[in-house]
Amino acid sequence: MRVEADIVDFCDAVAVEAASGDWAREDTTYTSAWLLASAAAAEAVAELTGGSVPTELDVARMITEETPRAGTVVVGNSMPVRDLDTHRNVQAELPMVVANRGASGIDGTLAAAAGVAFGAGSGTTVVLGDQAFLHDLNSLALVRKSPTPIIVVVINNDGGAIFSFLPVAEQEDLLESLFVAPHGLTFGDAARLFDLSYTRVESMSGIREAYRAAVRAGDTTVIEVPSDRERNRTIHLEIEAAVRERVTRALRSGKRDTIGEKNT
Repeated sequence: MRVEADIVDFCDAVAVEAASGDWAREDTTYTSAWLLASAAAAEAVAELTGGSVPTELDVARMITEETPRAGTVVVGNSMPVRDLDTHRNVQAELPMVVANRGASGIDGTLAAAAGVAFGAGSGTTVVLGDQAFLHDLNSLALVRKSPTPIIVVVINNDGGAIFSFLPVAEQEDLLESLFVAPHGLTFGDAARLFDLSYTRVESMSGIREAYRAAVRAGDTTVIEVPSDRERNRTIHLEIEAAVRERVTRALRSGKRDTIGEKNT
């Protein structure tokens, strides 16, 4: 549907229509199809995640489940914002989520988180990748001076993992050296340079407990989560295929059930 109207007039009309209650139809076929698809997708994702070895998707889901509702989540660009958007726990009530989009790229994520923490006046969690962490390393000085605690969750897959999902991945001779740019670094010394607490965790239970401990302590800390780039790509593609197959099957089955009920 294409609507050409003054934005104020449009919003006023929508408000009146919503308040009237006439939009609530008894026919819920469309809603039922979405709920059916959502349940099928959730089953497919659950079967491929949630193991002892964490995936980047598990970290995104954990953040939505464990972050205090009064807090704020700042999410970095590239894979973190996509994973949080796609694989968060939809049953969990989210705190305020902030992200820099548009031309900002991965620059300034830690500085932005420090600004958000100052403005929000409550605990802040920033989830970002290793390249974003490296690009804004000096902003750990701002993180250290934050009047409220900041938990930095840095997912380290040793480079720009997002490029493995883009067409440039077909150019294997260029992918590693010019796009992924692996660095081989870990971030314990960087945290210590700025006198920040630091922990590196490699199990899902360890990540969850480290995050809970940081929330309880009210400390500004860096939690590093190592991730295998190729494994991450494989899991994403497997989940995408499984969700597509499971949702298609569920919707076809649901349509047959509906037709059967009408015929009866």
